[in-house]
Amino acid sequence: MSKRQDIDDADNWFKTENKDLIWDIVDADEDPLPMTGWTLTFKVYAHQAASVAILTVVPTIGNGLATDDRASVATTPSDTAALPAGLYVYELSRTDSGNAQVIAYGTATLKSVRNVA
Repeated sequence: MSKRQDIDDADNWFKTENKDLIWDIVDADEDPLPMTGWTLTFKVYAHQAASVAILTVVPTIGNGLATDDRASVATTPSDTAALPAGLYVYELSRTDSGNAQVIAYGTATLKSVRNVA
């Protein structure tokens, strides 16, 4: 099941920082969905119509916890250094035996420390 989950201003995703972006993966009934055997990909695009990702990160499953229903995307300073602060779109996708599916998507706000209001 694909779920819209924006990375918004409150998530405080800043340029040139180490940041863990985390998704709890659930089924249609909001029950945890184990991701055993899945390969995940996180892609950021400049805008909705873009066909080429400007950032691709391979997430980890479990985020160090004794569970496999949580996906964690760890971005590093070099991942975002060349990107201007602004609004992007992203998708978190899975592939496994017989499946290729976007499991989360939305907008992604990348902030600069100079954008303090």
